Amino acid sequence: MNGGNGISFKELFSKDIDRNINGVIKANDEKNLDDEVNEYVLTEEICRNLAKFLDAYNDPSNHEQNGAWISGFFGSGKSHLLKMLSHVLGEVPAELVDKGNKPTMNREQIVRTFMGKAESQDDQMLAGQLEKTLTIPATSILFNIDQKADKSNASDALLYAFVRVFDEARGFYGKNPFVAKFERDLANNGYLDDFKHEFEQAAGKPWSEGRDEAVLWDDEICGAYAAVTGKPEQDSIIQRYEDTYTMTVGDFADDVNAWLSHQEPNRRILFLVDEVGQFIGENRELMLSLQSIAEDLAVKTNGRAWVVVTSQEDMDTIVGDRTKQQSYDFSKIQGRFSIKLKLNSADVVEVIQKRLLTKKPEYESVMNELWDEQNANLRTMFEFTRETSKFSNNKAYSKDDFIASYPFVNYEFELFQNVLREMSRYNMFSGRHASVGERSMLSTISSTLRSSQNETVGALMPFDKLYDGIADAIQSTSNFRINQAEKRLGSDIKELGVRLLKVLLLVKHVDGFPTTPHNLRILLTDQFDMDVMELERNIKYVLGELEKDTYVQRVGDTYNYLTNEEQDIEQEIKNTDIDSSKEIEELKKILVSDVLGKMTVAYGEQRAQFRYGLRIDGVQQSAQQPIWLNVVTSTNAQDRADAIRMGMGMRDTITLLLDMSDRTLFDDLRMYVKTYTYLMRTDKNSQSEVRQQIISRKSVANERLYTELRTRIVKAAANGEFDYNGGTVEVKSTEVQARMAEGLGTLIGRYYTNFSLLGGQRYEETDLARIIMNATQHQPGTFDGLNAVQDKLDVPADDVFAAVSRDKGKGMVATVKSLLDAYGSVPYGWPYAATLACIGHLYASDRITLTLDGKPVQRSEAARLLRETKKQDSIRVDLPRVFDTRKVSQLRDFARDFLGLTAADLPSNAIDLAEAVTTRLKWEAESLTQLRVRNARFGFVQQLDEPIEKINYASGMGEDWLLGDFTAQETENGSEELLEFKEDVIDPIVAFLNGSQSRILADGLEWLKNNKPNIDYVSGTTAASLYQSAEQLANDPNIFRRTNKFKTAIDDLREATDATIQTERANALNDVENIRARIHDSTEYQHATQAAQTKVEAELDQVAERMQRIPFIYKMRESVHELSERTYPQLINALAASAPRPKTALAGEAQAATATTPMDANIPESQQKETPRVAVSFATISRPHTKDALETKDDVDDFLDAYRRELIAAIENGKKILL
Repeated sequence: MNGGNGISFKELFSKDIDRNINGVIKANDEKNLDDEVNEYVLTEEICRNLAKFLDAYNDPSNHEQNGAWISGFFGSGKSHLLKMLSHVLGEVPAELVDKGNKPTMNREQIVRTFMGKAESQDDQMLAGQLEKTLTIPATSILFNIDQKADKSNASDALLYAFVRVFDEARGFYGKNPFVAKFERDLANNGYLDDFKHEFEQAAGKPWSEGRDEAVLWDDEICGAYAAVTGKPEQDSIIQRYEDTYTMTVGDFADDVNAWLSHQEPNRRILFLVDEVGQFIGENRELMLSLQSIAEDLAVKTNGRAWVVVTSQEDMDTIVGDRTKQQSYDFSKIQGRFSIKLKLNSADVVEVIQKRLLTKKPEYESVMNELWDEQNANLRTMFEFTRETSKFSNNKAYSKDDFIASYPFVNYEFELFQNVLREMSRYNMFSGRHASVGERSMLSTISSTLRSSQNETVGALMPFDKLYDGIADAIQSTSNFRINQAEKRLGSDIKELGVRLLKVLLLVKHVDGFPTTPHNLRILLTDQFDMDVMELERNIKYVLGELEKDTYVQRVGDTYNYLTNEEQDIEQEIKNTDIDSSKEIEELKKILVSDVLGKMTVAYGEQRAQFRYGLRIDGVQQSAQQPIWLNVVTSTNAQDRADAIRMGMGMRDTITLLLDMSDRTLFDDLRMYVKTYTYLMRTDKNSQSEVRQQIISRKSVANERLYTELRTRIVKAAANGEFDYNGGTVEVKSTEVQARMAEGLGTLIGRYYTNFSLLGGQRYEETDLARIIMNATQHQPGTFDGLNAVQDKLDVPADDVFAAVSRDKGKGMVATVKSLLDAYGSVPYGWPYAATLACIGHLYASDRITLTLDGKPVQRSEAARLLRETKKQDSIRVDLPRVFDTRKVSQLRDFARDFLGLTAADLPSNAIDLAEAVTTRLKWEAESLTQLRVRNARFGFVQQLDEPIEKINYASGMGEDWLLGDFTAQETENGSEELLEFKEDVIDPIVAFLNGSQSRILADGLEWLKNNKPNIDYVSGTTAASLYQSAEQLANDPNIFRRTNKFKTAIDDLREATDATIQTERANALNDVENIRARIHDSTEYQHATQAAQTKVEAELDQVAERMQRIPFIYKMRESVHELSERTYPQLINALAASAPRPKTALAGEAQAATATTPMDANIPESQQKETPRVAVSFATISRPHTKDALETKDDVDDFLDAYRRELIAAIENGKKILL
C-alpha cells in the first residue's frame, strides 16, 4: 500500500493519541477519576469476573463469603479494576483521597456509566447486578498496602495498615494508632470537637497539625483535655496512651463492628487492598494475618465487612509454593478468599485495542485494503522459529485481530507482558515494583504511539520502540551499555546495533524466546514492504561486530545482551586458559553418550556384537580394540583431505568426517569449556551480590549451551561423511546411531571377510549343550533311516576342522583358546559363542577330541568345560584315534550282557562307548555296595566284596584298556571274570535280596536268636536236634540257596518251643493263684483294712499280667520264686500293718480302774505286750550245717534239732514263718 494515502497515525485512531494515559492507577488520587471511569474497558473476561463477584456480593443471605482475590501480572489492570469496584460498591471517604479542584462523578453516576458499558456488551444481567449494588449502602476504603504499612513492625504490619486506613477514614490520625485511639475515645464521649478548639487556642495551631507532634505539645494537650472534660489536669496523656496501646485482629474487628452498629442497618464496609500479594511475598505470618483479619471481620460483622485484594499471583500459586506443612495452614485462606477474579493477557490486549488502537470509521476501507495487500505475507514476516511457538498466535493472522492490533503485531503484546514481568523479577527497574506500574502496558503502548504519530499507514511498530517507552525506568546498570553503544559504535552499524541491543535487553530474561537472527529480525521489522532477508543478513553481521566488542555474547545461534558486570565476567571467561585436550575430552563425552553409546555395533543377520575403539583426529581416545572409528573435526578442506589420505591402507579403521555446515560448533565447544573452567575456578561466595547472580545465570546458561552442543554434535555426526580406505562409504540411514552402525558395518564386512561363513546364524553360549546333544543324535547310523537336514554349522565347522588338521600336520596341537583367538580376529571376526559352537559340533560328531590334563573330556562335561575361560587354554583339540572294531564290538556286547544296556543306550563313537561303560560300571559298583551295606546282617553278602572290587578296578582303568585288554579272555579283572561273577554270585544274591525269601530268612534268624534261652527247657532230644540243624543252616554261606529247608527247621522248632512255653506259663499262673488263696485264708487278710486288701489284689493282678508277657521260661520261674520267697511275705506284712491295734479299756473304765486297782491287774501278759509278727518265707531261715552229708538216723536227728532251734529262734524274734 502506498502509505495509506499518507494517513498518519495521529489521524488514524478514534481517540486522540496525545491524551494522557496514566500508567498506574493510584488509590488516593481522584483528580482524573472521570477519565478513569470513562476510559475503563469492560472486556468479556472482566464481565464474567464481575458477574461472579456481584452474585456473592448482592446475595442478602451471604454472611460468610467476604473475601475476593484479584490476580494479574504487571500492567494487567487489576489496580484499575479495584479502584472502579471501590466506587461502584460504595462511597470513598474524602479523608482518604485527593479530589483536586474540580468535581468528580458520584457513586451513582459511576454505576450508571458501568451499566452503560455492560449494556454495550449486550450483558443485561451484569447491568442489573450493577444497579442492585446501589441498594446496598457501603463505605469503600481503598489503599495500597505498600504505602500504608509500617515496615518496621513486620509481624503486625498488615493489621496496623488496616487499622490506620480505618482510623483515617473516620478522620482520626491513623499514622499514630495511639493518637487515633485518643481521638476515638474523645469522639465516643462527645469531646473531640471541643478538644480541637481548646488545643488550637492553647497551641496556636490546629490539632490536625499538632497531633503529628503530639509529644511536643503535652502541656497543651493535657490542658485542653482538662478543659473539655472538667477533670483535673494530668501529665503525659499521649505518652500513657502510647505505653498502653495494644491492638489485635479481634480488637480491630470489634472496632469495625462497633462503627457499623452506629450506621444504617444494611451498610457495609469494604477494605480494598492493592498489591497485597507482593507485600506478603513468602511471609507465612503475613499470609495468616490476612486470613485472620478477613475471617474475624466476617464473623464479628455478620458478613458486613468485605476484604478485596489484588496480587500478581493467583491464590493457588501463592499457597502452592508453601511446604506441605504450611499448605495445611493456608487452606483456610483459600476458603476465605473463595471469590477469585483473574485477569489474563487477553484482557490487556482487548483493553489496549479498544482504548488506544480503535480506528476511525472513515478509515475502515483503508485498513481493509492494507489487510488485502499484506495478509498473504504475514506468516513469512512474523512466524517465529519452532522453539518460540508460545509467542506465535494464530489470531495475529486473522483480519479482525490484524486491524484491531495495527500498527502493532499481536505477538508484541504477550511478549512485552513477559518482558515487564521478567525485568521486574530481575530488579532491572529503578525503585520498587511500583515504578514498573508507571510503565504499564497501556502507558507504554500509548507513549510509543505518541512518539510515532507522524508515521503513516503501512508502517509498523517494531519491538525496539517499546524500549523507548520504559527506558527512563530502567536501572543504569542494566542499560548503560546501550547508552555507551550510541556514543561508541561506528556509524555503519550504530543504528541497527543500538536497536538490536534494545530488543536483546528487553527479552534478556524471557524464557522460551531464543534470540536467533531470525527472531530478532521479526522484532525489528518496521515496514511491510521492506526486504526482510537483507535485514536478517545485516542483523547477523552487526551481531558479529557486537560480539567482538563484548556487547553481546553468542551461545550457539542465539545472542545475549551483556550488562557491565556481565561484560567483565565474559571477558574474564574469554581470557581463561584451557588445555586443548579438555575440548577433545568434552567432545568425546558427547560422542560416546549421544552418538556412539556403548561403543559396540551389532552386525549381520545374527546381530553379532563388535567392540570398536574411538580416535578423534587420529588420536586414540579409548582402550585398544580390533577395529576403530576415527572422527575428524576440522572444517578445513586440506585437513579433511589429509585425514582421508591417512586412512588409506588402515583396513581396521573407518573415518567419519563431521558435517562442516555448523562453522561455530567448536568455537562454542571451546567457549563452553572455558566457561566451565572459569566457574570451577571462581569462588562465587567471595564475589559481590551482583556478580554472584551473574555467575549463577552464567552457570545455568552454560548448562543450556551444553545441551545445545549435544544436539549440534549429534547433527554434525548424523550429517557427516564416512570414508574407508580412501573411498567414500554410502550410508542410507538418517538417525545418527543407525548411521554409525551402518558405517561401522561396512568396515566389519570389508575387514572380516570370512564372517559370512556363519551364514547369518546367531549362537549363544547357553546353546552349547543343545548343540552337542543334537550333533550326537545326528551321527550316521545312530538312528536307522534318519534323513537329517544338513546342519548350518557344517560349513563353519569344516573350516575349524581344517584348522585343527593343519596344526596337527605341522606337529602342533590346537587348544580351545588358540581357536577362539584365531577365529575372533581377522579375517573371521566370529563371536566367541559361534567358535565354541563349531568346536562343540565337531566334538559331538566325533570329528575331533578334547582332552583336559591328559584325560578325555566326558560328553556330559563338555559344554561346561568349554565355557570355562580358565580351562580353555588347557583343553587340547586333536583328531580322534582309531580303535579295533572287534574290540569295540566286544565292549558293546559286554555292556549289553553285564550292564543291561541296549543299542539305543550306547553311543556309536568308541570313546563315548567306553565313557558310557565306565560311568555305568561305577554306578553298578555303587549300587552293589549300597545293597551289601543294607543287608549286612546276612553273612553271605560278603561274597559281593570281590565282584565289587573287580568292577571298581575296571571302571578306573580308562578308555584305552576298556577298548583293548578288558575283553580278552585271559585278562585278570576283565570282562569274562565279571560276567562269571554276575552269573554265579551277583545275580543270585541280588535276586534273593530283592525278593520275598530274604524276608523269610531274616524272620527265621531273628526268631532263632530270640528263642535260644528257651531251647534248654524243651523236653526231648528232638528239639535239641532241630535247633542244631537250624543253627548250621543259618551259618551256611549258601543259605540264600537253601531258604526253604531253613524255614522248615525253624517252623518245627517253633512248634515244640511254643508248647513248652505255654505249659510253663500255665503253671506259673497257677502258683500265683495258690498264693492268692493262702493270703485270703490268712488272719492278716481277715483283719486288714479294705484299702490294704485292694492293694494286695492289685499287686497279685500285676504279677499275673507280667507272667502273660514273659517270653522266656527261666524268667517265668524266677518270677514265681520271687513271688513265693519275697513278695508273698511282704504282702502279709502289709496286711498286718494295716490292721487296727486292740485297746486295753475305754476312757471311763480306765479312770474307774485307777481309783481301785492297778491298770494292768488281771490282764494276761500276752495281751498286754502283743506286737505284730513279721512274715518271712521258710526259705529265708538259715539252714544249719551239722555235717556235709546225712548218713545215719542220728545225723538226721541232729540236723532236725538244729533246724528246730533256728525256727524257734526266728519265732522268738517276732517272725512268722510262711510255709
